Amino acid sequence: MKLGLYSVTKAFDKEILNNFTINFKEGKTTVLLGASGCGKTTIINLLLGLIKADKGEVVADTMQKISVVFQEDRLMENITVIENLLAVNINEKQCREIMNSLGIGETANKYPTQLSGGMRRRVALGRAIAYQGDIFIMDEPFKGIDVSRKQKVIDEIKKVVKGKICVIITHEISEAVAVGDEVVILGGNPLEIRKTISLDKTENPEKIIREYLECDF
Repeated sequence: MKLGLYSVTKAFDKEILNNFTINFKEGKTTVLLGASGCGKTTIINLLLGLIKADKGEVVADTMQKISVVFQEDRLMENITVIENLLAVNINEKQCREIMNSLGIGETANKYPTQLSGGMRRRVALGRAIAYQGDIFIMDEPFKGIDVSRKQKVIDEIKKVVKGKICVIITHEISEAVAVGDEVVILGGNPLEIRKTISLDKTENPEKIIREYLECDF
């Protein structure tokens, strides 16, 4: 499986990426960490083919299924929660098991409009898991999830994506360290890779990242 951007340039009103290269590895969860609005979502949109690069090459294995969690939940509001999952996986038993693992089993027959923001986020995650992608791409996947539930959800995601390519965007350092195998710190204008930290080879990575950034996101 291959996924990456190579010497990519992309501009809207201003240049977001200039000769930008990043390669995502099979069996690794790569977390893109950067301030809100810095351009991280542009990387995901390029990988998914939602926008085109002005220059350079976008490599994505089109033979592979990609499970996606967008920054917005993008749930189907006119059908129930369980039906949202069944839309991508007809195995109802499996869908209900996924919902239970994320702590939303009791919402099966509710409509998305009846749910809190954190529950909606878990439904979006459940749908991505139910799709059984070979690659996972997730933009702020833990947004709005209660702190008391977040670690359990993170543990479930780590179990599901093991051995696959997984790309996660966040601006929360604690989330990046909890879920990732490596953290890529992004910054600048246009966006650039400032530092890559391998979490299994770094002692107290959260402290190191905070010291490097000299601020808390």
